[in-house]
Amino acid sequence: MSTALRRSTLGGLWHNPGWCEAHLRILAGRASPPQIVRLRYNSAQCRLNSILTEELLRGVPVRLMILKARQEGVSTWVESIIYSRLRRMPNLMALILSHDPTGTANLYGMFRRFYENDPGAPRTQHMHQQGLSFETPHNSQVTIQTAAKKFAEAVGAELDAIIAAAPALRSPIIGEVSYAAPHSAEVEA
Repeated sequence: MSTALRRSTLGGLWHNPGWCEAHLRILAGRASPPQIVRLRYNSAQCRLNSILTEELLRGVPVRLMILKARQEGVSTWVESIIYSRLRRMPNLMALILSHDPTGTANLYGMFRRFYENDPGAPRTQHMHQQGLSFETPHNSQVTIQTAAKKFAEAVGAELDAIIAAAPALRSPIIGEVSYAAPHSAEVEA
């Protein structure tokens, strides 16, 4: 199969940035009153699209862990991929997990905004603060949650590492990690 054909097939099946930019809406910056505008990927998001596409074309399991700065659009990029896949493909399940209730509410708000501004979206069976599920026959669903309170209490407010293990993953794992400086001056090389 030619690279061009693999690229076009890939876009139709996994992630299609053109579809996202044509169909998804986001809040414009911190404007007051807030304005809803069409999603346009910024340079960081375009770079992530390129990395994801290259990994998928190589045919290897994709595991992107993104060490991110604040306000670069990484959460928007990840969530646009999740929404577009659930919207365009039936019978998929996704989990969006945040570290605190405010982050969970923000991520739910973005997902809901994508849905409410997408006139071609399937009807929902359920839509509430913990996610949404599309009606039959589409059946795709997303759950948006905060990490369990007992887990957060057990490890403290800051995490130095996390491992997500799921043996039945059919799709790449894309995670984002905000950088925090080490707690001490000693850093192992």
